[in-house]
Amino acid sequence: MKIISIILMLIFISGCATFNPADRGIVFVNDKPYKVPYNSRYWYVDSEVKKNLKRMGISCKIGQVSWVNSKYANANVSEKERDAIIKSGNIGCSSVVSKEEMNYHIESQKVQAMQQQAAAAQSQAISSAVQAYKPRYTQCFRTGSFVSCNTF
Repeated sequence: MKIISIILMLIFISGCATFNPADRGIVFVNDKPYKVPYNSRYWYVDSEVKKNLKRMGISCKIGQVSWVNSKYANANVSEKERDAIIKSGNIGCSSVVSKEEMNYHIESQKVQAMQQQAAAAQSQAISSAVQAYKPRYTQCFRTGSFVSCNTF
């Protein structure tokens, strides 16, 4: 049982350390919701930020939020490395989220939380059942015509 717990913990930890630009959460910037990837740093795109991004080959519009994988947020990289980072999807832009998309995101987060709670409860029930299970066996001895049995 300990081995399974350790494996699950390692999977959980390694999953937290990865960056997936498609796995996004809602953040509020200037009181407006934007979807940005988890484990990223982000900032509002104004005219100055837009110019800097354009020099790097990234086209964001004023009013969007630009984001970068937090692993590269403060990195000094060469132009070649920067191009690789951009091509690999570690930098991007997000527009304001619509009310419908915001509501969908909130509802999907609620469903996901309920599923996680149900899975945790099921896992706890299985763990309790496994710990409560005690194999029993009966051992009998014959002494002459007398039989003696013990259950363990």
